[in-house]
Amino acid sequence: MELEEAMNQMADDKAPVPDSFTTNFFHLCWSWIKEEVLDIVEASRKARGALQAFNATFLTLIPKEIGAADPSKFRTIALCNVIYKIITKVITNRLRPVLPRIISLE
Repeated sequence: MELEEAMNQMADDKAPVPDSFTTNFFHLCWSWIKEEVLDIVEASRKARGALQAFNATFLTLIPKEIGAADPSKFRTIALCNVIYKIITKVITNRLRPVLPRIISLE
């Protein structure tokens, strides 16, 4: 199943997320929640975009060094909801076989 492949490609507890449900939670509870996740992903596909409730991302700046004041001394981190990450991973997996052909045609 395409959804399970996307989930298996995601690392556990890579970063905290806005709703506090990490990929580790999704991996551990997958057998119980996979049908609901599938319904959400399918609803997003039919809506032609991620549902509003799952399309929330927190941006934060992490200093690269102590006392950083200049914007170039920070790196940006985007904390996305796991459902949003699953949707984008499925899209990425679908596009991966096509992208090399598109790029080579230019």
